[in-house]
Amino acid sequence: MLQRVLNRYKGRNIPTIKNTRSLVVKEGNAIPDHDQLGVSKAVSDVASSWASVHGGRPVATLDCTSLVCFNLLAPCYKRLDGYGMRESSLPIWKDRCKKIIEQVLLGNDIICLQEYWFDKKHDTIYQPLELKYHSLKFGRPNKPDGLALFIRSNHTIIEQISYDFEDVGYRVGLAAHIKLENGKEVVVANVHLTFPHNHFDENILRVQQITQYYDYIKEYIQNTGKNIPVIFAGDFNSSNAPRDNVVQYLLKNGFESAIQHGTFISHLTHRNEHVGADYFFYTEGIKVLKKTIGVDDDIPKDIWPDNFHLSDHKPLFVDFEITDEDQKIEDIL
Repeated sequence: MLQRVLNRYKGRNIPTIKNTRSLVVKEGNAIPDHDQLGVSKAVSDVASSWASVHGGRPVATLDCTSLVCFNLLAPCYKRLDGYGMRESSLPIWKDRCKKIIEQVLLGNDIICLQEYWFDKKHDTIYQPLELKYHSLKFGRPNKPDGLALFIRSNHTIIEQISYDFEDVGYRVGLAAHIKLENGKEVVVANVHLTFPHNHFDENILRVQQITQYYDYIKEYIQNTGKNIPVIFAGDFNSSNAPRDNVVQYLLKNGFESAIQHGTFISHLTHRNEHVGADYFFYTEGIKVLKKTIGVDDDIPKDIWPDNFHLSDHKPLFVDFEITDEDQKIEDIL
């Protein structure tokens, strides 16, 4: 029987359960300075430099919120061709991580990360980002990686929603109920489903995972009694099959996709396959203003760029706004 990490009951204000694999900065908590974090002034200066270049929203309006989802390719998983070792065994992984922060992450309102490496040295690389963002993290059981959410500090985290699937894929879910700077609320669920190694993984286990995760998020929203729209964003590990059962499940349950299945490439697999694996699904109450796959708008979305080496996934950028606040909750879910 599945263990629910966070139990919810209507009418009760239950605090976030602390877990050795989970870290949260919530409403009312000040962002610590670099001395409190043990970060050198030089590292803090790098954060300030990045913020001066990348710190503004991609679309400069109060009603527009920018989100990026990105599978980082954890250094402990990245294979070094011809060396028979992983990137984590050499210090070169630090340069790649810094480039990811600088070139992809900083400046977005909401950052959904998969394959976040739970390693002290890796956390140090991300400390400059945490000077500008609230951070939520949840590790996979018996694995060195997990999920991370970074939300800019001008927004408020109402609740962290952590979910342990307790299945053979050792997968977890990490979501946040967020009050945006403009006062509107949204639940953003970070997703990393099992890789489709075989028919069972692709067509049964992945569907079970998204069904359980969706039901849990739906229960949370119903217990708030509010009309809160939902976003599911991340690495769904979809294949190039004409019909993906996870995509079909979400579409049948009232979600829309910012990008159409079968029209894009976002992942270069360890089998050297080019697939569309990363998605941004959303319910009514959300309007997508812009979406971009990859860091270069000049490269078509349906090819894998030979000169892209930050990860084996492309980042997915989406700008959105919250609309139709007067909907009934049954219309959203």
